[in-house]
Amino acid sequence: MKNQSSPLVSIIMPCFNDGRYILEALNSALNLNYNNKEIIIIDDGSDLDTICVLKDIEGPNIKVIFQKNQGPSVARNRGIEASKGDYILTHDADDTFEPTFLLKAVDVLNTQKDVGMVTCWINTFSDNGIKKPINKPKGGTVENFMFENNACGNSLFRRECWEQAGGFDEKMIYGPEDWEFNLNVMKQGWTCGVIPEYLFNYRNKPNSRHKTYYWTNRETSFKYVIKKHSELYIKEFDSTLDCLFKFIAHYKSREEIIKSSNEYKLAKYLFRPFHSLKRLLK
Repeated sequence: MKNQSSPLVSIIMPCFNDGRYILEALNSALNLNYNNKEIIIIDDGSDLDTICVLKDIEGPNIKVIFQKNQGPSVARNRGIEASKGDYILTHDADDTFEPTFLLKAVDVLNTQKDVGMVTCWINTFSDNGIKKPINKPKGGTVENFMFENNACGNSLFRRECWEQAGGFDEKMIYGPEDWEFNLNVMKQGWTCGVIPEYLFNYRNKPNSRHKTYYWTNRETSFKYVIKKHSELYIKEFDSTLDCLFKFIAHYKSREEIIKSSNEYKLAKYLFRPFHSLKRLLK
């Protein structure tokens, strides 16, 4: 018989070249003050240094899976497929949770049957270990997720939410697959609860996937999400239009800031002879 008050939680931890941080993330998962849990690490085609670290990891209720590089959605889905828990916690291999998060989040899912996902407020930190608050996700219903991700990318959710959403979208290799997944879960009629405490710590590192992929593919990703869930955005056409015009205004503002910078003016001056030569050669 399943333990209704303490259901098994499967902690799913994709890892790509995070050998430097994976043990800290693993300790974070182990230190969550909730006993009925399993930890599944999925290596997504990492470098040799990371693989060497992962091969030394062992312990009760810890499993390490190796696969060729296929992106975070495939890694998460494979980990969940290999798991047994009724509740799923996604936990990136370079981030950490505060010890009390899981116990509090499980209690929300146990007592509020309309809630499919539980998130919390977010700190950022770097290798110096100093934490700074950066975000207070609001959670809510599908309307709260159409234009922004109102949950942390690492949250606790019911297995049936993952099943109903069809898993993480494996086509979204450049992100933000977590936002699309959360939107899709809320689309099934669930709500997202929020623990109003800073219990998740996002590592701010210069080469993070969020910086190198998401921001350079933001428009393409947003277009993909709109087309995939077009019925939602057609229904909320005015709000969708407002959001798109805000995007345009934002990028125009950024363009003006760049053009007025001394760096831009210097580059324009230095390249002026090349532009003149190009015109002469035409």
